[in-house]
Amino acid sequence: MKRAVRPRYDNLTQQLLTFAVVVAGKNAIFKFPRLLLLYVPFLFAYVTFTVSAVIPIMHLESTLSQFSGSGNIGIFDTVPAMRGLGYTMSFYFTLGLIVFSTECSYSTVFLANWFRSPLAWADCSQPWSGDACYVPKKNVVLCSSIYEQMMERYRNSRVMEGVPVTDGKSTVFVPEHVYNNLSGVDCINGSESATKAFFK
Repeated sequence: MKRAVRPRYDNLTQQLLTFAVVVAGKNAIFKFPRLLLLYVPFLFAYVTFTVSAVIPIMHLESTLSQFSGSGNIGIFDTVPAMRGLGYTMSFYFTLGLIVFSTECSYSTVFLANWFRSPLAWADCSQPWSGDACYVPKKNVVLCSSIYEQMMERYRNSRVMEGVPVTDGKSTVFVPEHVYNNLSGVDCINGSESATKAFFK
């Protein structure tokens, strides 16, 4: 019986680029520059770990699987102590596939609802929207933001009389005329936009 010819890498560059795609992943493209700007020493730790651990293990797996003609589970049967490594790698990639599929499904739901008129997240009349739902518009003011502004403005002031306003942690006194002016503003008692409620 003739053995099936298994595909092989054409050259070392192709193999290393395949490793780079698996190591980096799709999220690292966005996270890496931010981490690099915030934590410059992160680059040293990242490169050290990638060169000393990740690439050698991937190279070992690739070489053994091409040599033995087995998958990533069967290649570690040559060393019984490493037998669980193939299962662990399969489990890890399966979890990654589930996460990636979930992210893609959210995009698909968004795209499918994009063509509905009106948009599903355009108002709060849907069954999934609760009492805290509001529709963000240009001149919409949230009541919670007014109280936050009053707390910030008078937190360090020396006003000792007026209307007490609290955020649960501390209480400040706001002059009565300021409180009456701000509380008279037409505001909405919402805490969650219709868009956020839709994707919740």
